[in-house]
Amino acid sequence: EYNSLNNALWGAYNSSHTNGLDLTATSTILNLPCYYDSGADTTRMSFPAYVTSAANYIRIYTPTSTAEVNQSQRHTGKWTNTAYSLLASGTHGIDAGAVVDFLRIDGLQIQVTATTTTSNGINISGKTTSDVTGFSISNNIIKGVISGAASNNNGIYLGTYAASSNTAYIWNNVIYGWINGASADAGIRDTG
Repeated sequence: EYNSLNNALWGAYNSSHTNGLDLTATSTILNLPCYYDSGADTTRMSFPAYVTSAANYIRIYTPTSTAEVNQSQRHTGKWTNTAYSLLASGTHGIDAGAVVDFLRIDGLQIQVTATTTTSNGINISGKTTSDVTGFSISNNIIKGVISGAASNNNGIYLGTYAASSNTAYIWNNVIYGWINGASADAGIRDTG
């Protein structure tokens, strides 16, 4: 329905879909399946301020079951050119920042190319007014292509709010390429 994951996220709260940003008011789980069509998704992803809960979360994933799709859209455990991938340049691949909680990211390929700016594959902090963020990041390949003056780059970055008393589960991810000389780069960085 949408030509990028970012457009799907911003389009999902219209009257034809969730009819608003408050997923708790309608007891909704927002599922955003990602498909490979003819090439990579090249639009970085940022979030509107969805209202979520443990029961009403946002799930971004690649379908693997033939009940959902004719063939798996997920990578094969290594970078797979014929599977869904999100390619971002000079910025974060997925930027949840401090505007959304209860987010699940499963089975994506994310590549960030940076030469001058601080960039993260997945950048999350959780809402500043919340004590429970409920993030799950699993089965992804998160690749950095870092050069030039780019510094402090991370495959997954957990900001102050997500890393303090909040919950983030991270497992079974392949994270590589997040280093640039003597810069303070990391595969996973928790700043709490």
